[in-house]
Amino acid sequence: MASDSCVFCGVLSENKEDKILWQNETLAIIADHKPAAKHHFLVITKRHITDVRSLNYKEKEEDRILIEEMLTHAKTFLSSQDPATQDNNFGDVLFGFHYPPFILVKHLHMHVIYPASQMGFIQRNLFRQNSYWFKHPEYILGLQ
Repeated sequence: MASDSCVFCGVLSENKEDKILWQNETLAIIADHKPAAKHHFLVITKRHITDVRSLNYKEKEEDRILIEEMLTHAKTFLSSQDPATQDNNFGDVLFGFHYPPFILVKHLHMHVIYPASQMGFIQRNLFRQNSYWFKHPEYILGLQ
């Protein structure tokens, strides 16, 4: 169910092809409006989900699969944009979800940032891996 006040739902409902870089039935990838590095994308769900804590990925297989698909499609898309990411086994790529209350848009989205090593001081702190406010998808799924 789309939210009338949600920026991401607006982009999806208007099918703004100039903003949607890739999409399938459940996900879309858009560019971040304030990029932290050369490549900074957001993988967003087409269904309005408030945030990662709204999911029950420990008990619901479909929620777990959704997070796994977000990561898989993020890697595939980023590799198509810059093959060097795959060559270094995504070592300088940052994937993650912000945790409430550190979310500006309350619509589930995963950040994809490359090269993470070129982020500035503020961005490195804003997107600090597995901090209280920013978690890697594998950490969320209990794989890290």
